[in-house]
Amino acid sequence: MSLNSSPDAVAALNDLPVKYVNGAVVYVRDVGHVRDGFAVQTNIVRQDGRRSALLTVIKKGGASTLTIVKQLKELLPDDRAAAAPGMEIKELSTIALVRAGSRRVDGGAIAALLTAVMICWFLGSWRSTLVVIHVDPVSILTSLANPQRRSARRST
Repeated sequence: MSLNSSPDAVAALNDLPVKYVNGAVVYVRDVGHVRDGFAVQTNIVRQDGRRSALLTVIKKGGASTLTIVKQLKELLPDDRAAAAPGMEIKELSTIALVRAGSRRVDGGAIAALLTAVMICWFLGSWRSTLVVIHVDPVSILTSLANPQRRSARRST
């Protein structure tokens, strides 16, 4: 779809009007400059004292970090084979990601404990505290089990 305000070239973006002030039109070129390019490198990556290039992989919100790491590790042998001679491809932070998974479990346990302490403190009821201690793990397990049941129902 083509619009009157959709320029064909990147340089034409500089000629787009932004605002009308005191009888004068302010264009994009008056407040900035549009160009087709990349950001200037502002960092240097070194590994073992040698300059390197760093490729950061950012996941989408609904994706599993551990699944993405597994899939990237499966792609690495092909990438290494296709790399230029002398180029070495290494993964840097996968160990930290696996450790982060165990830290997440520890964080969940600490959060459940603090929730129980706060309920006991404010409500003064051991019964309510015990209910919350049992409800949290059951709700987590149920949320993990439901997607599998739904996908099994769809396939039948």
